[in-house]
Amino acid sequence: KEVSAKHLASASVAVIKDGIVVLAKGYGKANLELGTAASSRTMYEIGSISKQFTAVCVMILAEHGKLSLEDAVSKHYKSAPVTWAKITIRHLLSQTSGLKDYTDIGDVKKMFRDHHTPDELMKLVIPLPLAFQPGERWAYCNTNYFLLGLIVESVSGQTLEKFLTENVYSKTGMKVTRTTDPSA
Repeated sequence: KEVSAKHLASASVAVIKDGIVVLAKGYGKANLELGTAASSRTMYEIGSISKQFTAVCVMILAEHGKLSLEDAVSKHYKSAPVTWAKITIRHLLSQTSGLKDYTDIGDVKKMFRDHHTPDELMKLVIPLPLAFQPGERWAYCNTNYFLLGLIVESVSGQTLEKFLTENVYSKTGMKVTRTTDPSA
């Protein structure tokens, strides 16, 4: 009912009581083009929920002394312009950096479909002026967490996906979770 009422292609639901799955079911179509029904095993893009996972990665690196939340972004992201000098990792985590959101620049869905590299995406944001001075106020900004992912990669020497798999997913039993990959 909710799938059609909200004009969603599909939804999958799991209800767990006392550690036991009492309902696991899919509703609607997992693939509209092929008419494939959704099921309890349908995979969905994780979207902005990935921000919590990225934050966990940053905190793991901080816990191991690989970075500090007070580090300037430029310490770990060498392409940072001078205008970002006061932005710290803490500002990125708390959405108080003042950076512009890359999702407000052009056709982001097309950019991802066309497999733009992280550097190409960041080149769109780098020349933009800050919306406000770091720490001055709060504003939801996807750029903050995209940049944190790049910092995790720089500091760990691994892709974000590999770092997540080794340090989060495998340790929590998350066997089918992965980052968004438009090519998949």
